[in-house]
Amino acid sequence: MLRFNKDLDANLSRLRTDLINGNLPECHYRIMVIHEPKERIIQIAPYDPFRIIEKAMIVVLKKFYYAHFVDQTYACIKGRGIHKCMADVKKALNTDTKGTLYCLKGDIKKFYNNINHTILKWMHRSKISDQRMLNLIYWDIDCTQQKTGLPIGAETSQYYANFYLTAFDRICKEVLKIKYYFRYMDDFVILAATKEKLHQYLKKIQSFLSSKLRLKVKENYQIFPLYARQIDFVGYRMNHYTIMLRKHILKRFYKKLKEKQKELHVTEIDVKHELSSYYGWINHLPINHQLNIYNYAKAV
Repeated sequence: MLRFNKDLDANLSRLRTDLINGNLPECHYRIMVIHEPKERIIQIAPYDPFRIIEKAMIVVLKKFYYAHFVDQTYACIKGRGIHKCMADVKKALNTDTKGTLYCLKGDIKKFYNNINHTILKWMHRSKISDQRMLNLIYWDIDCTQQKTGLPIGAETSQYYANFYLTAFDRICKEVLKIKYYFRYMDDFVILAATKEKLHQYLKKIQSFLSSKLRLKVKENYQIFPLYARQIDFVGYRMNHYTIMLRKHILKRFYKKLKEKQKELHVTEIDVKHELSSYYGWINHLPINHQLNIYNYAKAV
């Protein structure tokens, strides 16, 4: 980054010329292991010029992707996200108790690793006519030098992944006519009046994913009645009566709170600034749950 910025105008001009002429740089990723919320490998692209190209691609393509996302998908979309997803699930539970007695919760098995490049390219080619943009997308997809998989950590990957599942969204909403369907990246929840209906949906979903997208629903999918347990989705646990925060999120909050409070001269403002993401989670809970958490936090 520093090297590129030393002569920024000249480097950007040179990069622009290369892109116009179709001279795309070689791309390579740096491997990094992260441990939160669980251990996983991510790939990080070099800043110059690869990530600059990715940023520019997103600026141009974002409206294109947004136009193809259904209202019931929430990841990586401005104005939606986990809290909008939670609110929409809760609204369905509150407004149609009889139609939401049972839940199917599942996710895609090794989703990022199994995204098929040929299918992903075809999906773009069927919607985009600009060949230069397609060449740029193909180059970006092929940077892994494999036939399947997207690098976790690349900014464009989250858009490609979300776009890849738009076909799944439309099958659920437009063909199967599922009324209560919600997807956050590769996690999905479907609500219905009977478990028999959910088993029918699941069978057709499994067939479609396997035949059209070369994907599989993970074997640990769950179909259960909501009078017996809560939906564990996008960090919250929900049913017709209440909404709570997932236990491991609360545990991380209390752990980080303890660590912060050990620092000298720390103020409440400092704590809220440092743990703002957790306060965001908590503030979407019912007021009685918020008070219980904050009262416990004061005693920690």
